[in-house]
Amino acid sequence: MAALPLVSQLKATDRLAIVHYGGDVKSMNGVFCTEENKRSLIRYIDNIWDEGGTNIGAGLTTGRDLLLASMSDFKVNRLVLISDGQPTEGLQDSGSLLELTRAIRGAGISVTSIGVGTGASTKT
Repeated sequence: MAALPLVSQLKATDRLAIVHYGGDVKSMNGVFCTEENKRSLIRYIDNIWDEGGTNIGAGLTTGRDLLLASMSDFKVNRLVLISDGQPTEGLQDSGSLLELTRAIRGAGISVTSIGVGTGASTKT
């Protein structure tokens, strides 16, 4: 899974929250990346399975909300979107997703998108 190398590179002063978005959205609230918490993050990631659709808009808004809740505590607030395909639920057109991303950036959150797998698109 593409998120595992990220976890291994984080320091104890970094904080990571995970949002799993498919047909529905599930999240693990942000934790500091101590060695113990890294093990919990890896277990959470290892239990993520493909659950149907791809609701990128819901993933973005949930990530935004988690970051906004503690944004003032950190200098860098970055949302990393990892997806293996096209949006199939919720916001699906690139214009709406771009508008949402711009609004998130306007709130002071950096957004990075990573496409993985053969179904990943460079369009959205």
